[in-house]
Amino acid sequence: LSDRGSIPLTSTKFVYMNISDHSFGLGFSLDGHKLAIEFLLTIVRFFAILTIEYKIYFIEIIHLRRNFLYKIDRVNHLSKKDLAYVTIKKTIIEGKFKPDERLVISELAIQLGISEIPIREAINRLNSESFILSKDNSHFVAPLSEQEFLDMLEIRLGLERIALHIAVQKIDSAGIQHQRDIKRKLDIAAKSNFKEYRELHNEFHRAVFKYCGVSYLERALNDAWDHHERGMYIYGIEPLADSRIGNDEHEGIVDLLEKRDFEQLEKIFVQHRRRGFKRYYEILRSRHLPNALHMPEPL
Repeated sequence: LSDRGSIPLTSTKFVYMNISDHSFGLGFSLDGHKLAIEFLLTIVRFFAILTIEYKIYFIEIIHLRRNFLYKIDRVNHLSKKDLAYVTIKKTIIEGKFKPDERLVISELAIQLGISEIPIREAINRLNSESFILSKDNSHFVAPLSEQEFLDMLEIRLGLERIALHIAVQKIDSAGIQHQRDIKRKLDIAAKSNFKEYRELHNEFHRAVFKYCGVSYLERALNDAWDHHERGMYIYGIEPLADSRIGNDEHEGIVDLLEKRDFEQLEKIFVQHRRRGFKRYYEILRSRHLPNALHMPEPL
Protein backbone atom coordinates (compact mmCIF):
# COMPACT_ATOMS: atom_id res chain seq x y z
CA LEU A 1 0.00 0.00 0.00
CA SER A 2 1.17 3.52 -0.62
CA ASP A 3 1.28 6.16 2.07
CA ARG A 4 -2.17 7.34 0.93
CA GLY A 5 -3.62 3.89 1.68
CA SER A 6 -4.56 3.00 -1.92
CA ILE A 7 -3.44 0.11 -4.11
CA PRO A 8 -1.20 1.27 -6.99
CA LEU A 9 -2.61 0.05 -10.30
CA THR A 10 0.83 -1.04 -11.42
CA SER A 11 1.08 -3.45 -8.49
CA THR A 12 -1.96 -5.51 -9.53
CA LYS A 13 -0.89 -8.69 -11.33
CA PHE A 14 -4.07 -10.71 -11.92
CA VAL A 15 -7.66 -11.23 -10.81
CA TYR A 16 -9.83 -14.14 -11.96
CA MET A 17 -13.04 -15.94 -10.95
CA ASN A 18 -14.27 -19.36 -12.06
CA ILE A 19 -17.98 -19.50 -11.24
CA SER A 20 -18.53 -23.02 -12.58
CA ASP A 21 -16.68 -24.69 -9.71
CA HIS A 22 -16.86 -21.77 -7.28
CA SER A 23 -13.05 -21.38 -7.21
CA PHE A 24 -11.69 -17.88 -7.06
CA GLY A 25 -8.13 -16.71 -7.56
CA LEU A 26 -6.83 -13.33 -6.56
CA GLY A 27 -3.17 -12.31 -6.78
CA PHE A 28 -1.57 -9.02 -5.90
CA SER A 29 1.90 -7.68 -5.53
CA LEU A 30 1.44 -5.76 -2.32
CA ASP A 31 3.87 -3.75 -0.29
CA GLY A 32 2.12 -4.24 3.05
CA HIS A 33 -1.05 -5.09 5.00
CA LYS A 34 -1.36 -8.29 2.94
CA LEU A 35 -3.23 -10.17 5.63
CA ALA A 36 -5.86 -7.47 5.94
CA ILE A 37 -6.44 -7.44 2.20
CA GLU A 38 -6.67 -11.24 2.03
CA PHE A 39 -9.16 -11.22 4.90
CA LEU A 40 -11.37 -8.71 3.10
CA LEU A 41 -11.11 -10.68 -0.11
CA THR A 42 -12.12 -13.84 1.71
CA ILE A 43 -15.26 -12.12 2.96
CA VAL A 44 -16.05 -10.86 -0.55
CA ARG A 45 -15.49 -14.35 -1.97
CA PHE A 46 -17.78 -15.90 0.67
CA PHE A 47 -20.67 -13.56 -0.11
CA ALA A 48 -20.10 -13.98 -3.86
CA ILE A 49 -20.40 -17.76 -3.52
CA LEU A 50 -23.47 -17.40 -1.29
CA THR A 51 -25.15 -15.12 -3.82
CA ILE A 52 -24.38 -17.43 -6.74
CA GLU A 53 -25.58 -20.51 -4.83
CA TYR A 54 -28.82 -18.74 -3.85
CA LYS A 55 -29.55 -17.67 -7.42
CA ILE A 56 -28.86 -21.15 -8.77
CA TYR A 57 -31.05 -22.71 -6.07
CA PHE A 58 -33.88 -20.25 -6.70
CA ILE A 59 -33.79 -20.86 -10.46
CA GLU A 60 -33.76 -24.65 -9.97
CA ILE A 61 -36.72 -24.51 -7.58
CA ILE A 62 -38.77 -22.41 -10.01
CA HIS A 63 -37.86 -24.84 -12.82
CA LEU A 64 -38.90 -27.86 -10.77
CA ARG A 65 -42.16 -26.26 -9.69
CA ARG A 66 -42.99 -25.44 -13.29
CA ASN A 67 -42.62 -29.11 -14.12
CA PHE A 68 -45.45 -29.77 -11.66
CA LEU A 69 -47.74 -27.28 -13.36
CA TYR A 70 -49.59 -28.00 -16.56
CA LYS A 71 -49.37 -24.92 -18.72
CA ILE A 72 -52.40 -24.71 -20.96
CA ASP A 73 -51.54 -23.54 -24.47
CA ARG A 74 -52.74 -20.00 -25.05
CA VAL A 75 -54.00 -21.16 -28.45
CA ASN A 76 -57.07 -22.40 -26.55
CA HIS A 77 -57.94 -18.72 -26.08
CA LEU A 78 -58.41 -19.06 -22.34
CA SER A 79 -58.53 -15.89 -20.34
CA LYS A 80 -55.80 -15.45 -17.74
CA LYS A 81 -58.35 -16.16 -15.04
CA ASP A 82 -59.45 -19.41 -16.66
CA LEU A 83 -55.85 -20.36 -17.46
CA ALA A 84 -54.96 -20.04 -13.77
CA TYR A 85 -58.08 -21.94 -12.70
CA VAL A 86 -57.68 -24.86 -15.12
CA THR A 87 -53.94 -25.21 -14.51
CA ILE A 88 -54.04 -25.12 -10.71
CA LYS A 89 -57.10 -27.38 -10.56
CA LYS A 90 -55.55 -29.99 -12.85
CA THR A 91 -52.35 -29.92 -10.83
CA ILE A 92 -54.31 -30.52 -7.62
CA ILE A 93 -56.45 -33.31 -9.13
CA GLU A 94 -53.41 -35.18 -10.42
CA GLY A 95 -51.73 -34.96 -7.03
CA LYS A 96 -48.83 -32.75 -8.07
CA PHE A 97 -49.88 -30.34 -5.35
CA LYS A 98 -50.21 -32.55 -2.27
CA PRO A 99 -52.99 -32.38 0.34
CA ASP A 100 -52.25 -29.68 2.95
CA GLU A 101 -49.54 -28.14 0.75
CA ARG A 102 -49.42 -24.37 1.01
CA LEU A 103 -49.99 -22.43 -2.20
CA VAL A 104 -48.28 -19.05 -2.41
CA ILE A 105 -49.99 -16.67 -4.84
CA SER A 106 -46.81 -14.80 -5.77
CA GLU A 107 -45.04 -18.08 -6.62
CA LEU A 108 -47.95 -19.30 -8.73
CA ALA A 109 -48.01 -15.99 -10.59
CA ILE A 110 -44.30 -16.41 -11.46
CA GLN A 111 -44.79 -20.03 -12.51
CA LEU A 112 -47.69 -19.20 -14.82
CA GLY A 113 -46.24 -15.96 -16.09
CA ILE A 114 -49.32 -13.89 -15.18
CA SER A 115 -50.20 -11.32 -12.52
CA GLU A 116 -51.46 -12.18 -9.05
CA ILE A 117 -55.03 -10.96 -9.72
CA PRO A 118 -56.18 -13.96 -11.87
CA ILE A 119 -54.37 -16.29 -9.46
CA ARG A 120 -56.42 -14.89 -6.56
CA GLU A 121 -59.63 -15.30 -8.55
CA ALA A 122 -58.73 -18.91 -9.36
CA ILE A 123 -57.87 -19.59 -5.70
CA ASN A 124 -61.24 -18.20 -4.58
CA ARG A 125 -63.09 -20.32 -7.11
CA LEU A 126 -61.23 -23.49 -6.11
CA ASN A 127 -61.90 -22.64 -2.49
CA SER A 128 -65.64 -22.59 -3.23
CA GLU A 129 -65.26 -26.04 -4.86
CA SER A 130 -63.43 -27.47 -1.81
CA PHE A 131 -60.15 -28.06 -3.61
CA ILE A 132 -58.43 -25.34 -1.58
CA LEU A 133 -58.86 -24.20 2.02
CA SER A 134 -58.11 -20.59 2.92
CA LYS A 135 -57.32 -19.39 6.43
CA ASP A 136 -55.78 -16.13 7.65
CA ASN A 137 -54.82 -15.08 4.11
CA SER A 138 -53.00 -18.39 3.57
CA HIS A 139 -54.13 -21.03 1.08
CA PHE A 140 -53.68 -24.79 1.33
CA VAL A 141 -54.63 -27.77 -0.82
CA ALA A 142 -57.65 -29.38 0.82
CA PRO A 143 -57.04 -32.71 2.56
CA LEU A 144 -58.85 -35.83 1.36
CA SER A 145 -58.91 -38.80 3.71
CA GLU A 146 -59.49 -42.36 2.56
CA GLN A 147 -62.86 -42.47 4.33
CA GLU A 148 -63.96 -39.19 2.78
CA PHE A 149 -63.02 -40.57 -0.62
CA LEU A 150 -65.18 -43.64 -0.01
CA ASP A 151 -68.12 -41.61 1.36
CA MET A 152 -68.21 -39.48 -1.79
CA LEU A 153 -68.77 -42.54 -3.99
CA GLU A 154 -72.40 -43.10 -2.99
CA ILE A 155 -73.17 -39.39 -3.18
CA ARG A 156 -71.83 -39.28 -6.72
CA LEU A 157 -73.79 -42.41 -7.63
CA GLY A 158 -77.00 -40.77 -6.41
CA LEU A 159 -76.42 -37.80 -8.71
CA GLU A 160 -75.54 -40.11 -11.61
CA ARG A 161 -78.77 -42.07 -11.27
CA ILE A 162 -80.83 -38.88 -11.50
CA ALA A 163 -78.89 -37.69 -14.55
CA LEU A 164 -79.13 -41.12 -16.17
CA HIS A 165 -82.92 -41.16 -15.76
CA ILE A 166 -83.16 -37.87 -17.68
CA ALA A 167 -80.46 -38.71 -20.25
CA VAL A 168 -82.08 -41.97 -21.34
CA GLN A 169 -85.12 -39.97 -22.46
CA LYS A 170 -83.12 -37.34 -24.36
CA ILE A 171 -80.17 -39.10 -26.01
CA ASP A 172 -80.39 -39.28 -29.80
CA SER A 173 -78.85 -41.58 -32.43
CA ALA A 174 -75.78 -39.34 -32.77
CA GLY A 175 -75.26 -39.60 -29.02
CA ILE A 176 -75.52 -43.38 -29.11
CA GLN A 177 -72.96 -43.53 -31.92
CA HIS A 178 -70.65 -41.24 -29.98
CA GLN A 179 -70.79 -43.60 -26.99
CA ARG A 180 -70.04 -46.59 -29.21
CA ASP A 181 -67.03 -44.79 -30.68
CA ILE A 182 -65.64 -44.14 -27.19
CA LYS A 183 -66.34 -47.77 -26.27
CA ARG A 184 -64.26 -49.02 -29.20
CA LYS A 185 -61.35 -46.81 -28.15
CA LEU A 186 -61.72 -48.12 -24.59
CA ASP A 187 -61.35 -51.70 -25.82
CA ILE A 188 -58.05 -50.84 -27.51
CA ALA A 189 -56.65 -48.73 -24.66
CA ALA A 190 -57.54 -51.36 -22.04
CA LYS A 191 -54.90 -53.69 -23.50
CA SER A 192 -51.90 -51.45 -23.01
CA ASN A 193 -52.40 -47.71 -22.50
CA PHE A 194 -53.37 -46.94 -18.89
CA LYS A 195 -53.40 -43.16 -19.22
CA GLU A 196 -55.55 -43.21 -22.35
CA TYR A 197 -57.89 -45.76 -20.77
CA ARG A 198 -58.40 -43.53 -17.72
CA GLU A 199 -59.18 -40.51 -19.91
CA LEU A 200 -61.57 -42.45 -22.17
CA HIS A 201 -63.29 -44.07 -19.20
CA ASN A 202 -64.01 -40.63 -17.77
CA GLU A 203 -65.11 -39.33 -21.16
CA PHE A 204 -67.53 -42.25 -21.61
CA HIS A 205 -69.39 -41.58 -18.37
CA ARG A 206 -69.29 -37.78 -18.49
CA ALA A 207 -70.63 -37.81 -22.05
CA VAL A 208 -73.67 -39.85 -20.98
CA PHE A 209 -74.63 -37.33 -18.31
CA LYS A 210 -74.34 -34.38 -20.70
CA TYR A 211 -77.49 -35.62 -22.40
CA CYS A 212 -79.54 -34.86 -19.29
CA GLY A 213 -79.44 -31.19 -20.36
CA VAL A 214 -79.64 -29.85 -16.80
CA SER A 215 -76.67 -27.51 -16.40
CA TYR A 216 -76.52 -27.34 -12.60
CA LEU A 217 -76.79 -31.12 -12.33
CA GLU A 218 -74.02 -31.51 -14.88
CA ARG A 219 -71.83 -29.08 -12.90
CA ALA A 220 -72.46 -30.99 -9.68
CA LEU A 221 -71.56 -34.26 -11.41
CA ASN A 222 -68.38 -32.83 -12.92
CA ASP A 223 -67.38 -31.52 -9.50
CA ALA A 224 -68.01 -34.93 -7.94
CA TRP A 225 -66.04 -36.60 -10.75
CA ASP A 226 -63.09 -34.25 -10.25
CA HIS A 227 -62.91 -34.99 -6.53
CA HIS A 228 -63.19 -38.70 -7.29
CA GLU A 229 -60.35 -38.46 -9.82
CA ARG A 230 -58.23 -36.64 -7.27
CA GLY A 231 -58.73 -39.46 -4.78
CA MET A 232 -57.76 -42.01 -7.42
CA TYR A 233 -54.49 -40.19 -8.07
CA ILE A 234 -53.70 -39.51 -4.41
CA TYR A 235 -54.18 -43.13 -3.37
CA GLY A 236 -52.74 -44.70 -6.51
CA ILE A 237 -55.91 -46.54 -7.56
CA GLU A 238 -55.89 -47.61 -11.20
CA PRO A 239 -59.13 -48.29 -13.11
CA LEU A 240 -57.60 -51.00 -15.31
CA ALA A 241 -58.26 -54.02 -13.05
CA ASP A 242 -60.86 -56.40 -14.53
CA SER A 243 -61.09 -54.15 -17.59
CA ARG A 244 -62.72 -56.91 -19.65
CA ILE A 245 -65.68 -57.10 -17.25
CA GLY A 246 -65.88 -53.32 -17.08
CA ASN A 247 -65.91 -52.98 -20.85
CA ASP A 248 -68.65 -55.58 -21.18
CA GLU A 249 -70.70 -53.43 -18.82
CA HIS A 250 -69.92 -50.35 -20.91
CA GLU A 251 -71.27 -52.18 -23.95
CA GLY A 252 -74.42 -53.08 -22.01
CA ILE A 253 -74.90 -49.45 -20.95
CA VAL A 254 -74.81 -48.27 -24.58
CA ASP A 255 -77.25 -50.99 -25.71
CA LEU A 256 -79.75 -50.11 -22.97
CA LEU A 257 -79.42 -46.39 -23.69
CA GLU A 258 -80.38 -47.15 -27.28
CA LYS A 259 -83.38 -49.20 -26.11
CA ARG A 260 -84.30 -46.50 -23.57
CA ASP A 261 -84.70 -49.23 -20.96
CA PHE A 262 -84.05 -47.18 -17.83
CA GLU A 263 -84.94 -49.89 -15.31
CA GLN A 264 -82.41 -52.37 -16.68
CA LEU A 265 -79.93 -49.58 -17.43
CA GLU A 266 -80.00 -48.37 -13.84
CA LYS A 267 -79.49 -51.92 -12.60
CA ILE A 268 -76.39 -52.59 -14.74
CA PHE A 269 -75.03 -49.10 -14.07
CA VAL A 270 -75.30 -49.43 -10.29
CA GLN A 271 -73.73 -52.88 -10.55
CA HIS A 272 -70.88 -51.40 -12.58
CA ARG A 273 -70.33 -48.63 -10.07
CA ARG A 274 -70.56 -50.69 -6.88
CA ARG A 275 -68.17 -53.29 -8.24
CA GLY A 276 -65.65 -50.48 -8.60
CA PHE A 277 -66.49 -49.12 -5.13
CA LYS A 278 -65.80 -52.51 -3.59
CA ARG A 279 -62.40 -52.69 -5.26
CA TYR A 280 -61.46 -49.20 -4.04
CA TYR A 281 -62.49 -50.17 -0.52
CA GLU A 282 -60.45 -53.38 -0.60
CA ILE A 283 -57.36 -51.55 -1.89
CA LEU A 284 -57.57 -48.87 0.81
CA ARG A 285 -58.48 -51.34 3.55
CA SER A 286 -55.43 -53.46 2.77
CA ARG A 287 -53.27 -50.50 3.77
CA HIS A 288 -54.92 -50.03 7.18
CA LEU A 289 -56.08 -51.97 10.20
CA PRO A 290 -59.11 -54.16 9.34
CA ASN A 291 -61.65 -51.86 11.02
CA ALA A 292 -60.06 -48.54 10.06
CA LEU A 293 -62.39 -47.96 7.09
CA HIS A 294 -65.99 -48.82 6.26
CA MET A 295 -68.05 -48.83 3.10
CA PRO A 296 -70.77 -46.14 2.99
CA GLU A 297 -74.36 -47.31 3.20
CA PRO A 298 -76.18 -47.40 -0.17
CA LEU A 299 -78.46 -44.39 -0.68
